[in-house]
Amino acid sequence: MTGITAAVAGVILNLAAFFAYHVFWPKGFGGELDSIALLIGLTAVPALFRKAGVIPVIACSGAAGLLLTFLKPWLSQHGVNL
Repeated sequence: MTGITAAVAGVILNLAAFFAYHVFWPKGFGGELDSIALLIGLTAVPALFRKAGVIPVIACSGAAGLLLTFLKPWLSQHGVNL
């Protein structure tokens, strides 16, 4: 049973690394870092460790991503590059 648990934990960690790579660097390591995704991810981690709840954190992260995506052109016009 311990081997199965370790295998499942390894698969989960592998998937987390795979998705993080593709979210934070959408064009690969040669492309630029997606700073909005990194900001949202770094904000969500402490919220999850403080037991804020998975569903509210996902909802707030999605809302923040949507808001920042729509505000990004306006912010870049005013000199804020994300």
